[in-house]
Amino acid sequence: SKHEFKREDAEQIPKTTTSASDQGSVVASSVSPHAARVVEKLWRQDRWGKNAISWDTMRNHYCRGIDHLEQAVEELLKKEYLLAETKRGPYSLNPAHKGEIDAIARKSAAQS
Repeated sequence: SKHEFKREDAEQIPKTTTSASDQGSVVASSVSPHAARVVEKLWRQDRWGKNAISWDTMRNHYCRGIDHLEQAVEELLKKEYLLAETKRGPYSLNPAHKGEIDAIARKSAAQS
């Protein structure tokens, strides 16, 4: 016979202390502050998937004033938060990681 899930069973399950919002900050701290700013800029401009921008546009317009931009971009490419046709772009946010990217962008926005 199949085991039915009863209320008593639910009480046996250890409660985790991590809420969904904590989860986001754990993820958000997994990228450098510079990388988080890049994510936030692209996120604000809705740069997902095919809606990519060139390196020059990113460097000269969206991400002016962000230090270590090249390292930040490299970090995001490694973590697959950024998509790029070639190493030099064009770049966009990876829709497959939307949850993490939203968390990173929101955390960065809250801190700026």
